Parts: sequence; C-alpha cells; structure tokens
Amino acid sequence: MKVLLISYFIAPLSKIGSIRWTKISKYLKRKYDVKIDVLTMKKDFDINPKLYTIEKKDILLERDLAYFNKYIALDYGLMASIYRYFFYQFREIAKKRKSHDHVTKEIIAENKGRGIKLDRGLEPVYEKKQNRSLRNKLIEIKERVETKDSKTQCLRYLKKNGMDKYDVVISTYSPIWTHFVAKKIKSFKRDIYWIADFRDQYAFDLLEQKEFERRKEFACRHLGNADAIFKVADDINLFLPKNFSDHFIPNGYDPEEAVKSVEPRKFNFLFTGSLYEGKRDFSPLFQAIKELEREKRVLIDDISVDYAGADGAEIVKMASKWNLSSIVIDYGGLSRKDTLKLQGSCAILLLADWNTKYNKPFWSGKAYEYMMAKKPIVFIMSGDVPYSRPYKEIHLLGGVCYEEARPEKTMEEVKDFIEMQYRAWKHTGNIILSRNEDYVAEFSYEKIADKIWNLINSQKNGKEK
Repeated sequence: MKVLLISYFIAPLSKIGSIRWTKISKYLKRKYDVKIDVLTMKKDFDINPKLYTIEKKDILLERDLAYFNKYIALDYGLMASIYRYFFYQFREIAKKRKSHDHVTKEIIAENKGRGIKLDRGLEPVYEKKQNRSLRNKLIEIKERVETKDSKTQCLRYLKKNGMDKYDVVISTYSPIWTHFVAKKIKSFKRDIYWIADFRDQYAFDLLEQKEFERRKEFACRHLGNADAIFKVADDINLFLPKNFSDHFIPNGYDPEEAVKSVEPRKFNFLFTGSLYEGKRDFSPLFQAIKELEREKRVLIDDISVDYAGADGAEIVKMASKWNLSSIVIDYGGLSRKDTLKLQGSCAILLLADWNTKYNKPFWSGKAYEYMMAKKPIVFIMSGDVPYSRPYKEIHLLGGVCYEEARPEKTMEEVKDFIEMQYRAWKHTGNIILSRNEDYVAEFSYEKIADKIWNLINSQKNGKEK
C-alpha cells in the first residue's frame, strides 16, 4: 500500500503537533506492508537566527524519519517567503518587549536551562493590548498567505511528479491547506482512499463570529469526498452532515520514549507547554495551595510550581494573585527530551484547558507524555460548561480535575488530593499513583496504528466488493 501523508507538522519539527502522524507512521511501517511518502513545506532549521527566526528540530522525532520512504519538503514562493520574513521579525520584536520586570537579561542568560526563581509579589510586564491585536491580525494574514502558497506549491509538485501513484492520501489539520491539496488529489483519482484528519478543533467559540460561521461550513463544502474523517477527540464538532463518516482517533504516546520515573526531591508541580495567553489558567491551583497553607495542611517551603515553555510571565502573573510568585520556577524553553526528564522527576503534573459549548477538550498532547511519566495529575478546567470529559475520566490517569463551572465542590476535591499526595511524599519520599493501566495502554501509538490499518482495509475492501 502506498500512502501520501500531507502534513505541515511532522518530524523533525519540534512541535507537539508533529508527534501524531510521525508516530502513527512509525508503527504502520514497522508492522504492515506500507510505503509512506511525506509532503510538507520546508522548515527554517538552518537560517541565520540574526536574520530570521529558526524552527527547532526534535532529536527524538528526527530518529523516526527513517520510517518514511520519501520526504518531500517544498520551498515557499517568493511572496510568501517575504511575508514570513517580516512576520517573524515583528514577532521577535514583540517577544523582546515581554519580560519579567525584575529579571535582567544577564540573569536570564546566566540561569538559562536551570530555571529562574522569582521574588514574591513582583508583577511581570506584558504586551500591550493593541500589540496583541496587531499580532493576531498579522497571524491571520500569514495563515492566508501560507495557505494559498502551500496549496499552489504542493499541487505544482504533484502535477509534475504524479498524483495517481498512491492508494491512500492522508491530510491533517492544522493548517487547513493540507485538506485543499487532498481534495484536489481525490478529484483527480476518485478511487484513492482519503482520510481528512483533525488533530485540533476547527470551529470554536473563541473565534470572531464571521470566522466561526465560515469554518462551520467547511466540512460540508470541502470534505464531501473524504472516505473517512478522523477527530482527535470525539467531542470535536465539525458540523458534519449525518451521512459523513467520522472516527475518533486520539493522540497517544510512544512507549519507546518513556523515561524512568524517579522520586521527587521537592513537592513540585510541573506544567510544560503553552498557556495560550492565559486561556490555560492555573490561578485555581495557586488558590488551592494558598488555602492549604492557611489551613496548615502543607508547608509552603516544601512546594514549588515549575514551568517549562515560552509563557513564564503568564504563570507568574497567575501566582501573584495569591502572593505566590516566589514558588514559581521558570525553566524557559526546553527540548522535548529534557522536558520528558523533568516530567519523570516531579511530584505532580499539571494540565489545563477550557470547556465551552463549542470547545470540548479531551487529553492534550501533553497528557500522553504524562502517561509515560507515571505521575499523578491535577487538571484545571476553565469554561462555563460543567462535567467535562477530562473531569469524568481523570481518575483513570490517577488524577483530579477542578472545574470553573463548579468551583466550590471541585476546589475541595483538588485540595484533598494535593494534601493526600503531600502527606504521602512527607512520610515516604514519594507520591501515590493509582490509575487504570489497561486504559492507559489503549493510547499507545502502536495500538492506534493497528486501529487505523484495520479501518483502512475494512473500508477499502468494502468499497471494492
């Protein structure tokens, strides 16, 4: 079976979205008679950082390039390249304006990779609202330019090199241009099996109304010829007609990347990843810690909240609301390899998301890394819709979930859980993990690849009959 995988986020790019189809491809290739070609856009790995923002490689994902038969990375056209250059220049200027007001550049450089412990009560400096608005507009324009150009470059390549030699085409959002390219291939070769994959919610209520309505119509207008639609969470609403075939294909973890879980030296919480400008809000966690301190159920000197990512100033702001910025340790940006090591050595791992009418979260990419770390989890759920799926299933991962929609009850559950883990750590030097291992095993990428292989073959064979 020959497969064409159309994806921007793919190995070796160091992004959480690159993991999904890199790992699925790895286990499909290992176990089945399949040849997989990748079609993507060229990344800026080797550009001079003084001239342009470079993208980073994930050394763990780079090893998995061996499972692709062909890796086709196309150059952007001239206009798209020019716009990308100026967009990244603007982004770098905006980044430099965001800093901890009491942490000098020299201290940041001195502590890079080791973490910066911040002083109690100090407030960081944030981007001005108008800068965010301008940046969002530039991002929107950048996405439109890249969508048009990527589609053009891919179709030009396929017309020249043949788009009729594949049995299966897989397109994965985001970005959306991958589906436009696959749609064209399907119209050219009608017997090709097309999987349109959504690893993110496409239409959600944080968008402006006009954009939201446009996205609601996308599936009906463009995915009518798809043989299967994959959704990373079964609660994702693509506003599909009833006759569309969609399947829940979650993200997962690669057990071969698991690191050894070790006893935590400190009772530390850890979150690694993006805070989406505060939408992932850990303020309730700091509230719980402060209340436990006031009730003399924990000693604050034993506790830290550790963060690895680009949004350290945001988490300090959240901690400052409860006069707890002193317990925050900001490691800055780390490689995924180093992040996995941190996860294996902490006491409690943190997750956050928001549950609303149109945004129905399940496990994020970080949650699957956490499954390998074998640590308890505290999940902070924002949003006005109660009883989220993570709340209902977090016990299967050995954790607890706070919900903004039910603050009183769930805050007490979180506090009791933290105290229980704290007492265990005080008495034994380790935390308690009680989870459903059969449930966790279902998210192994090997099992997910098996499910996809069986689905493709059963549906293709059904069509041939």
